[in-house]
Amino acid sequence: MSKKHKVKKSKSRFPIIIIGAVIIGIIVFYFYSADQAKIRGSVFGTEIQMLQEDIAFEQNRFISTIAQWEEGNITNEEMASIGESHLEEFSKLLGKYDELQPPDAFSPSVRLFKLSLEYQIESHEHRLGWIKNGDELELIRSQELTQLSFEAEQTGLKSFNDAKKGLVKTAPLNQKLTREEHDKAKSLVLDLYKYQEAACITQLGAPFENMEQKSDYEDCIKLVEKNKELEIKSLEGRCCV
Repeated sequence: MSKKHKVKKSKSRFPIIIIGAVIIGIIVFYFYSADQAKIRGSVFGTEIQMLQEDIAFEQNRFISTIAQWEEGNITNEEMASIGESHLEEFSKLLGKYDELQPPDAFSPSVRLFKLSLEYQIESHEHRLGWIKNGDELELIRSQELTQLSFEAEQTGLKSFNDAKKGLVKTAPLNQKLTREEHDKAKSLVLDLYKYQEAACITQLGAPFENMEQKSDYEDCIKLVEKNKELEIKSLEGRCCV
């Protein structure tokens, strides 16, 4: 194992980016009336959920490795190698955005999610530059790009939810579901919120670094539970023909 180069390691906290944690993508299926639109909405919901999960998993893996490096358990050379592999994986995931076929109303949000990941990739490139040569300017630029990534993601989430609300206004949401449709929708909602709760635990859960992180974790769990209850209540009101 090669010797570690001494680099000043700041205990920096990555912004918590749970891309898609509030996206109820698959349920878009129930907001379309035409059969082809139903199929398109369902496929898009499934694909974007899977993509966002893959991005969150890779992000968590990189953050975990950074934490090990900051504790001195990984050398600079090892961290650089792991970082290059991480960037390759992120680049592959970035390309998957171009393979999505979102309904027109959701195209702007997809572009913003892609932009968010582009900023994050560039941020991580500069962070690796800092690890390799200790240049504080690299770290500063990395942090600036991470903020831009976060802002693009939040704008994307708003765009997604605005598009969904637009569909809600024009869709027959008071239309009753069959028992089969209701049970399928409820199962999808519960599965998705399990993922969201897991994201809260993974990114904000114990051990807590400070009381602020503990408060963020508790707020995250409360928000997930509140949204889940609202979704289930909405479905129960439409059951059953």
